Amino acid sequence: MIDKIDRTKGIGGSDAYQIAKGNWNELWHIKTKRKEPDDLTWKLPVQIGIATEKTNVAFLEHEIKEEIITDITLVQKEFVMSHLDGCTNNGVPIECKHTNSRSNMEIVAKNYYAQLQHYLWHWNQNSIDKKHDWKKIDHIILSVIFGNERFETTVIDSDVEYQKELMIKETAFWKYVETDKEPMGLEVLDAPRDIKLDGMVKIDMGSNKAWSKPAEQFINTYQSSKDHELSKKELKLIVPDDCREAIGGGVTMKRNKLGRLTATLTKAEESNE
Repeated sequence: MIDKIDRTKGIGGSDAYQIAKGNWNELWHIKTKRKEPDDLTWKLPVQIGIATEKTNVAFLEHEIKEEIITDITLVQKEFVMSHLDGCTNNGVPIECKHTNSRSNMEIVAKNYYAQLQHYLWHWNQNSIDKKHDWKKIDHIILSVIFGNERFETTVIDSDVEYQKELMIKETAFWKYVETDKEPMGLEVLDAPRDIKLDGMVKIDMGSNKAWSKPAEQFINTYQSSKDHELSKKELKLIVPDDCREAIGGGVTMKRNKLGRLTATLTKAEESNE
């Protein structure tokens, strides 16, 4: 289905990505048919992403316990086009990505923020069209495979203010296409510094005075706490299975009726018994 779409007739999610990155001139040459799009047949990262998409969807279905409807093409609104990887039965759009194992969800979300917000804006424009059975949504699911090591998902909220700025830039770019006028400058639209993942933000506590003292204590006691846990494990290994209490060296190890061992400091009266 996606191969039959004439991508020169509008701006899709991957185009929104390019516009936000400032790649206006190259994209303009493609949209005005002055240049053919790059042949991605032998671009390994692209082909791995395509090859793993079904696996990505399968893992997502397993995680959220919900069936995914794949290959969703939204009805074009003026120049805005969207082909989504899928949506849940409850009508929540999804986007699948594959990236290297050294990356993380925050990097992926920031990198593709414009594409995700493009989809959210377009989806909600369809939802207010009485001709189509859409419901307005406030988030999209980002489903990512990192190398061949891990699979993660997160929810990205609809960012109305960012969408407004993105649509301004998309409209301006499309004007260049319609007037056949080559864009001269580079207009970049950065993702917000702190993107919410699953509705939560990352906060820099570096200037928070209430945070600094316990943070310093945490650092100073970190290694000793690790050594403490390791020594406790080693002591437990020494205690015989039929021993209910072991005392020595200032440490008492007691076993409860369930067989669980607990280590405490030996009280003075215990050591003198």
